[in-house]
Amino acid sequence: MRAFRRKARVNGPRYIHTHRKVAQNRYVPTPDTETPLALWKRRGMVGDVIPEADKARVAREGRIDLPDYEARGRARREPTPAHAPSRPARSAAAAVREMLGAASKTGARMIVTPP
Repeated sequence: MRAFRRKARVNGPRYIHTHRKVAQNRYVPTPDTETPLALWKRRGMVGDVIPEADKARVAREGRIDLPDYEARGRARREPTPAHAPSRPARSAAAAVREMLGAASKTGARMIVTPP
């Protein structure tokens, strides 16, 4: 599916929220500390495309399967800051419907064509 935007409006400053740092992400490298390995890198399906250093860490820490990955991801997910409401997972069709709804409200025209 392809979507084309015919017209876009630039947001004025009143719509741009001020950034407020809530916490440091645990994946940001810090001196003298080993940064945690991203959980997705331990999935078997990405083993042949990650860097060699990460492959060595996966060999030490072990691979994980999809159910374990999903369970650990939910358990490790950091809380969403109060200023950023969480959004439930949605299908691609729902995302397109949302885009079309937003486009109709702003006067933009979108043409969606199947692949």
